[in-house]
Amino acid sequence: MERLVQLAKELRPAKHRWEPTGLEEYEQGAREFMAGTSRQDAIRLLAVVDQAISRQKAFPAFSMYPPLQSFVERFGGTPSLLVELSINFVAAGGKVLGLASDCLRQAYSRDPKNIDVLWELFNGHHRVNGIPIPSFPAELKMSSDPAEHENKVIKMIIQESADNKLAKTILEWLSSHSDCYHSTRQVPISAYKVAYDTRPTARRSLQNLLQEVEARPTNT
Repeated sequence: MERLVQLAKELRPAKHRWEPTGLEEYEQGAREFMAGTSRQDAIRLLAVVDQAISRQKAFPAFSMYPPLQSFVERFGGTPSLLVELSINFVAAGGKVLGLASDCLRQAYSRDPKNIDVLWELFNGHHRVNGIPIPSFPAELKMSSDPAEHENKVIKMIIQESADNKLAKTILEWLSSHSDCYHSTRQVPISAYKVAYDTRPTARRSLQNLLQEVEARPTNT
């Protein structure tokens, strides 16, 4: 575990490519570690990596997605954990960007009423600067019109969480504007802050998300 954490901390920006230097070795190490470890030790590793990122000692997204991806492949993932993995894939970009859409599709198919899934349908369909995110699944758009998509998703969130003040604030704005919430800065709460405050790890720790995954029987 210590060697893998060290590899995470040693990731550095590369000059001639998008992915950081050392990523391939780190990805391989994460796969090998997850293949031969217990569920609790896997959770312990991810907690240590998460702490290193929060202390700015490890490269965000690039340090997180390899062990998190390997954890999900080995032990499974809840809809909320799949959303968190999807967010990390989007943040990392590059070669794993396409994997984000697969995670979101899987999360939605498992529980289309999950609050974390619904918030990602709102946050992920459009970049804050107005450029659509290529990794967002087209079939998960509730409408071809971005504003209508947002309106429908926010109403679904309120239906599942009637006391959600943030969703109500956004719906009030959408009801009085024809613009997409993500296409303008003239909103009550910035789209960036909405996304930050509603991602799965904003309401509970990554360790708690991992603990929610039911242990799978193994052949080892």
